[in-house]
Amino acid sequence: MQTVEDERKLTKEPIPDNFATLAEAAEFWDSHDFADYWDETQEVEFEVRIPRRRRVSLAAHIEDRVAEEARQEGVSIETLVNLWLAERLRIAV
Repeated sequence: MQTVEDERKLTKEPIPDNFATLAEAAEFWDSHDFADYWDETQEVEFEVRIPRRRRVSLAAHIEDRVAEEARQEGVSIETLVNLWLAERLRIAV
């Protein structure tokens, strides 16, 4: 007698060898239960490298002006300040 789990194993769609895009991978896993594929997984090691960030305090009156400029440009304060500094220092963003 087959169990529900046995039936799911027989009818499950194989995991594609490669996904063309992240959206394609997300679509697959949005419509499939990872638990059905647990026996096909393997442990891996990987390193996550996060760019170093540094916080810089702004005087209140400067922050007010920068916030207004950023709002007008439709970007965050952080993005605008980074663009300005990169321009001033002649650094590619």
